Amino acid sequence: MRMPALLAGLFVVVAAPAAAAQQTNLTPAPTTPGDARFYPETKLFYYARDGADDVVELKQRFTYGFRGNSAAWLEVPYDFDEGMADATIGFKYRFLQLDIGVVDTLRAAVFGGVELPTGEEVISTDSVDPFLGATVMEIHGRFGWNLAATVHSIGDDAPIQRSPMDVDGTLVHAAGSLAWRVDPVEYGSDFVAASYLVLDSNAYFGGSDNTEWWLAPGFLYEAPDFALELSLILPLEQDVSGRPERDYGVLAGLRLLF
Repeated sequence: MRMPALLAGLFVVVAAPAAAAQQTNLTPAPTTPGDARFYPETKLFYYARDGADDVVELKQRFTYGFRGNSAAWLEVPYDFDEGMADATIGFKYRFLQLDIGVVDTLRAAVFGGVELPTGEEVISTDSVDPFLGATVMEIHGRFGWNLAATVHSIGDDAPIQRSPMDVDGTLVHAAGSLAWRVDPVEYGSDFVAASYLVLDSNAYFGGSDNTEWWLAPGFLYEAPDFALELSLILPLEQDVSGRPERDYGVLAGLRLLF
């Protein structure tokens, strides 16, 4: 699939969650929807691969918030060539929230869950794979940062390996992001839409032959009830075996809050 068709596909994608508190495009954040609120989140990924077919994957996540500081989610990925991939069930608990201004905040959360062998046989790992992680975020004025770390225990190799998540063993995912609010320069008493320049870093460590590190400059637009995301995903380091390297990627995302 070529890029024009990929970007056109964004307009038929279902929605995703409003990211209050500067939730960047590719880093797990300690944000939650709020008590008894629900959001669907859609991310459309395109990856060009060295000497292999492109990968186009749609990840649909449904998140429900409860008690104000907790959330549970179901994520269902779909590969446009291979079909349904393995689904994930997760839980997040925000144990720290210090709001010291209109937008200034410090937040931290822990999360965990399992990836289930629900996908098509050709891309399913055929095992129940647990994961556990933590994330912290700070926003000060127009600037924000977010750090997250996740440990995955993967029980089987996938028949077709497309990413670090498809390789048997223990996988560490380290992520971080920077965000700078372009507009508005100052917030008033009411929350309004805001636009940000963002930079995400994602590194995967799963052994000497399952290592990837990516930088992703992007744009984020957050309104009170929806958010739009766009990122260019660029490889800095890849050491892989049994699968082709990924040359670059594009993310287009949409989030809604109900």
